[in-house]
Amino acid sequence: MEDGLIDLPQDEDISIPRSQVLDWLTQHCKTVKEIEQRYQKVQQRLKEFAPEIKELSDRLASIRRSAPLRSQRFQIAARDFECALYVDLVDMLSKNGFVLYCNGCGMPISCDNSPRSNRQRGQQSSGRPVYHPGCGQKKALELKRRDFQKRSQNPEFREARKLEARRRRKQ
Repeated sequence: MEDGLIDLPQDEDISIPRSQVLDWLTQHCKTVKEIEQRYQKVQQRLKEFAPEIKELSDRLASIRRSAPLRSQRFQIAARDFECALYVDLVDMLSKNGFVLYCNGCGMPISCDNSPRSNRQRGQQSSGRPVYHPGCGQKKALELKRRDFQKRSQNPEFREARKLEARRRRKQ
């Protein structure tokens, strides 16, 4: 079974069919006693790694409950030097205007030297909000809805809309 598990991706959830596990057991374990011994080994290894698994699960749960990772820089300690350098690099790039954050979703927007990113960097430096294309469309639609709701409170506007609708129906 270990031979087959080596080729599986380490960073994704995996699912092994029960029939495949039973086939492997019948091929590699000759007696029930061997199966029970292997089961005991698995249980022992689970107990051995239980504290580390619990710590990682708790850390992931706290990250999911709180704000995005970029705002948690001082609450999460990087495990190695490379991770710490990455966090510092992202912080430096965002302070120098190479990474902008979307005002809609809060996720980073990369700034290469394309006309769009140069325009966004100019908007950010002048104090105007910057959005991803999808977030920008949502924001524009929201502003249109608010404007229409505000205008529709005016009786003259409603009367003009009724007259326009009647004119269209007659045509």
